[in-house]
Amino acid sequence: MIRAIYRAVVFAKANPEETIQAFMDWTRVDRELAVKSYELGTKSWPDGLVISDAAIKAVVDQAQAELKIRGPIPLDKVRDWSFAEKAIRK
Repeated sequence: MIRAIYRAVVFAKANPEETIQAFMDWTRVDRELAVKSYELGTKSWPDGLVISDAAIKAVVDQAQAELKIRGPIPLDKVRDWSFAEKAIRK
């Protein structure tokens, strides 16, 4: 499943027109909304399925604040990208 998601992201980024058309057909939205959705989507689709440490840290910091957790939380405790690395290699 992860490999399929990776391939879909790679395809979508490399083929914007086909992706936009597929989105329009699937959701029955007009072209303007489909293009805006595509543009928004591409900003959130990480290359290699790996989200940046900065993005992970922002989520961890927010959770710490909401849950009133003190002290540093090492990112290695909350993320492991080995599944993405395996999916991309094959």
